[in-house]
Amino acid sequence: MPSMGASTLAWGAAVAFHAGISLSCIGRLLRLAPLRLPRGAAVPAGALALLGRPRRACQRRLLAALALASALASALAVALVALPSAMLGHSLRACAQAGRCRPQARCVAGRGPLLQSGSLRSLALGAPARLRPPAQHGLTRRQASGGSMPFADLASALARVDQRTGPDSRDQVTEDLARLLEASRAAGDLARVLKLCTGRLKPPEAGFKLRVGDKLLLDAIEAWRPGAKKEVMEKLAGGGADDVGSAVGRIGRVEAADSRSAPDAGEQPLTVRAVFDELMEIGGIAGAGTQKRKVAAVAGLLGRAERPEQWTYAVRMVLGSSLRIGAGEAAFFKALARVYAAQPEDVAPLEEGIRKWISQKPNLDELVELLESGGPAALLAGSGGGGSVLQVGVPVTAMSALPVQGFEEALQRMKADRAGDGWVAEWKYDGERLQIHKSSDGGVQIFSRRSNDMTEKYPDVLKLVGEQLAAESAVVEGEVVAVEDGLDQPFQTLLKRARKAVTIENIEVQVCVYLFDCLYLNGVSVIDQSLAERRRKLAECLPPERCVGRRLELVRHERVEGEEGLEHVFLEAVAAGTEGLMIKALSAPYEPSKRSSRWLKLKKDYLESSLCDGIDAVVVGVTTGIGRRSGLYGSFLLAVPAAGQAGPPGAGAPWPRLQTICWVGTGVSDAFLRDFQEEYSASMRPSQEAAGLDVEVDPSTAGKVDSWVEGGPVWELRGADLSLSPAHTCGSSGGGGGIALRFPRIMRSRPDKDVWAATTAKEVQGLFEKQVRPKQVSQGAPGAKGSRAKEAS
Repeated sequence: MPSMGASTLAWGAAVAFHAGISLSCIGRLLRLAPLRLPRGAAVPAGALALLGRPRRACQRRLLAALALASALASALAVALVALPSAMLGHSLRACAQAGRCRPQARCVAGRGPLLQSGSLRSLALGAPARLRPPAQHGLTRRQASGGSMPFADLASALARVDQRTGPDSRDQVTEDLARLLEASRAAGDLARVLKLCTGRLKPPEAGFKLRVGDKLLLDAIEAWRPGAKKEVMEKLAGGGADDVGSAVGRIGRVEAADSRSAPDAGEQPLTVRAVFDELMEIGGIAGAGTQKRKVAAVAGLLGRAERPEQWTYAVRMVLGSSLRIGAGEAAFFKALARVYAAQPEDVAPLEEGIRKWISQKPNLDELVELLESGGPAALLAGSGGGGSVLQVGVPVTAMSALPVQGFEEALQRMKADRAGDGWVAEWKYDGERLQIHKSSDGGVQIFSRRSNDMTEKYPDVLKLVGEQLAAESAVVEGEVVAVEDGLDQPFQTLLKRARKAVTIENIEVQVCVYLFDCLYLNGVSVIDQSLAERRRKLAECLPPERCVGRRLELVRHERVEGEEGLEHVFLEAVAAGTEGLMIKALSAPYEPSKRSSRWLKLKKDYLESSLCDGIDAVVVGVTTGIGRRSGLYGSFLLAVPAAGQAGPPGAGAPWPRLQTICWVGTGVSDAFLRDFQEEYSASMRPSQEAAGLDVEVDPSTAGKVDSWVEGGPVWELRGADLSLSPAHTCGSSGGGGGIALRFPRIMRSRPDKDVWAATTAKEVQGLFEKQVRPKQVSQGAPGAKGSRAKEAS
């Protein structure tokens, strides 16, 4: 029996070494050399003399103590070896018999007495035990750090992704990210890693923001390492670092060399969970002493990091800016699909399912929980996942329309759609897009196209929808337009409306809401149904008798067939003061976060300019005004997201890489410039890195910038046409210049849009290719086939 063999071996071991242990202990107690007791067990006379007692008496006492120590040592050996061995052997046998034992345990149990296994045998014989190294999983071993993934693993993986270049870089990045997510999944940190890397720390409806600006961050850097603030600014100004994160990482190399390279004994290494929890705490700091407390918290986080890459990515996460690794949110979702897909052919549909799910319900905790509990099937299985996760109170990422240059292009795209259900043209109003949620308890919430909560801004809309919408619960979309004396007003009038603390009594700008879509009705999501069916649902929600003239109406629309019918409806809409038409396929489902060719946008600027659709670009830099504009900003540098950078927009998401498209300084009044200066003067920074920007800019253009703008607004631009320019980088994929907007003018500010809703470089390139000869496109257009530059996912 294993237990009997273990006990016998334990007793033999005890007899072999208990005497030496006992005598050594007694010798040390007497402050003598270890006692040597050969056959006669003679005790040195020096011991007796020191004790000052008769020889025989001392011998009797020492021998009695020896006997007692021997008995204790024997009992201890039995307790430490025999009893646990017997119990463990019994447990393993029972486990193996029940079929629950791991293969390794069954193998050990099958070899007979447990003491035959290497580590236990060594332990019993007093030799050093040889333990196996911890299991490897993905990156490095999962340390005993409260069960969380070491932050060093995450930072190293991000640095590895950043180093990928070349024609195969996309596949390599996906593989790197998949390994990272698999390792974080094993550590129980998958949702946290996704949140830290995508910037979606909380769902957008939570309104959570870290609110850590560059000044606060620099103060924290100085508190972490005195003198570091000056070093960071010098590195940014001298080109020694691309952004604050990389500057801190370079300074951190010195810090790591001057101090420890590992945590002190007893101090746990920095983990993903610790970083995430610290960011949650920073974002929750409010009230008296907010700045000082945030500075201390950020400095404390930096103080726990150990390696340069940890400081770099910790800083970028604290700022809420781009990780600058050439991989955006879409790349992480593709890697997530790789982690959970059973077969390679399952990756693409699962990736699309994840994108669709997150655009309807942007909650990464629930996404990971669904994948873990039910796998891909649960996410893709209609009512259990991708088709119907829409929830009242959670904003859905808006679907967008594809701009077209005129009637001919619109008709070509309409004919190319083979669904056969026809098209409808809706009037395009000059207002702000809203998504209105009515819950079963009668509550109403209003969100902007950027998923920001606008409920407080529109109490009148809140009241109207609550009273007039004939539905128990619903999610509808519409355009809110300023009205005066029964006439629609320009978008600028709507901007005069207060944003906060608005009551029915103090409203100065009256509005009308034109509803055009229904996404959810009485507990059922209808986004996968056709537009024709959704329009019927919308008519059920707001029948004619419930419409309130010039306050709450359905958008005006008309079926269109052929160029003559389209032109007639277009001219009628423009004559009524609208921007033009939204032309939609009646068979099209609602596709959240997508710019679909089954929704077309035809604006009246087609009649006024060869560049029919406005370009929505972000203000990234300014020059100081002179002459009449002295004291104001003179001109503005605008940019658009680089190709491959646009993803599902979300509040608080890091900014993408940008490419410049033009300088502009015309088309606006001095009052417009004064308003801009008043709102953004505190956002001016000495470098784009200090502004948290990642702008591809030609040196000749960068040299003209006096200040870079942190979190700049989106402006709608018009121009004569698009042309190639060595001074701008839009659409460029590595050298040779980019596309520029010629003779640009500012049409209006677009506070309803953020950088993720701006026109992309890919869309600008599409407009450019339509207006030039094919030979020009193939030879000179930026981003032509053959470029080997790395494009971010």
